[in-house]
Amino acid sequence: KRNSELKDIELKYMPYILRIYPDFYPVGTPGLSSEIEVTRLQREGYENLNRHNKVYNDYILSKWDAEDEEINKKYDEMILKLEREKEEAIKPYLDNFLEAKKIFDEKWEEAKKKYYDFIMIAKEEKREAEKVATEAFNELNKIEEEIRKRFKGQEKIYKVKKLLHL
Repeated sequence: KRNSELKDIELKYMPYILRIYPDFYPVGTPGLSSEIEVTRLQREGYENLNRHNKVYNDYILSKWDAEDEEINKKYDEMILKLEREKEEAIKPYLDNFLEAKKIFDEKWEEAKKKYYDFIMIAKEEKREAEKVATEAFNELNKIEEEIRKRFKGQEKIYKVKKLLHL
């Protein structure tokens, strides 16, 4: 009876013992039938340890996830609160800015209109000036023709042209 109890204890705790001391049970020791039994027990021990580790790791990870979710929730609430405070703090300045921008836009449109009006006036004046200049040029050509008719020498025309241009 004692032998069977020892064997039960060995079979129950051997995977853990082998996990800590892999060389603890040499092959052929009473209680273990063969090398296959040792490897089976080692494998079972590793599987049990892995299962326990997985359960423990899952528990720890779920606990950490819950803590992370709680921290993230508090962080999000804090960010929202800060954004609301920022909006409240900026609102008076934003209102003033919008009013100033509206005034600026109105003044800008007025200035743009005045500029375009000035450009149009300048273009019109340029056209009128070109027209006057063309008329004056035509008058000069007529005067030159008259001078050529009166004086038949080249030198005289050159001197008259020179006088006219001065």
